[in-house]
Amino acid sequence: MRPLISVIIPTHNRPQMLAEALASVRSQTYSDFEIVVVSNGENAETRSLTRSFARAHEARFFELDKGNVSIARNFGIEQAHGDWIAFLDDDDLWLPHKLERQISEAARTGADLIACNHFEVDPADGSVIVGYSAASRPRLPDGWTYTKALSNSHLGFQPSSIMARKAAIKAVGGFDPRLRWFEDRDVWRRISWRHRIHEMDEILVELRSYRHGHLTAMHPQNEPRRYIHELKHFAKMWLDTPRDLRSELPHASTFVLLGFLHRLQLVRSRLAIRTRFNALRHRLQLRRPPAKSNGHDSGRIHS
Repeated sequence: MRPLISVIIPTHNRPQMLAEALASVRSQTYSDFEIVVVSNGENAETRSLTRSFARAHEARFFELDKGNVSIARNFGIEQAHGDWIAFLDDDDLWLPHKLERQISEAARTGADLIACNHFEVDPADGSVIVGYSAASRPRLPDGWTYTKALSNSHLGFQPSSIMARKAAIKAVGGFDPRLRWFEDRDVWRRISWRHRIHEMDEILVELRSYRHGHLTAMHPQNEPRRYIHELKHFAKMWLDTPRDLRSELPHASTFVLLGFLHRLQLVRSRLAIRTRFNALRHRLQLRRPPAKSNGHDSGRIHS
């Protein structure tokens, strides 16, 4: 009998974290699901470990020699037997009631995409970095549609918090493998055109946030590249958004302003680096011992 939900987990060279992610799926209070693990360009040794962990948790296992996370997710969707797709990144964890609560909300609301709340932890010690409460999380502004909110980056859903109808994902073409960043926001945006989205306040996902890993695109050192990818996504939005929804898109002046702020931030960063360098050089000079005299004063004229 076909499962109702297919859990898609793309993975790349993190077998130990994958094992923990799989364990969090098998700990769910809801049981009508299958797990699809897609090994995405892993080396042979790591892939062997990944395969063993997948099998230990009764997951279906597939291998891709190369690709990116969008290709891996799309491949997993194609292999899925369920009517619903629940995404889980290999470094994230689900709380035990995640699937049970989301499938219940799907039945109650009739929505095609269900997003839940999350919190972020430091993987080194498990301490909470960011915890979103129902009151503090970003909200859909009055009068806005989800298409407008997602297109203007007012809202963003973490992949591991999403459960969506397989038919809705396939109707918009799945994830765009050409996008290196913002590929998740892009597909939620396209789903919002003709499908219903529902947000839950409940925190049901734990994100392990490295600032150098899970949120790579948001790290300050990636500011220049992030702006370039934002521009590419902006151009894509104007090309693929249906004409009757283009009024929901951000104005081009928004990105002109972003470009100005980006340049200003770069100048400030360079000035800050130069200031720190000069201060360090000054401290080193102060610590340097004075030069020893050799008994000769070649700079004085003797009469």
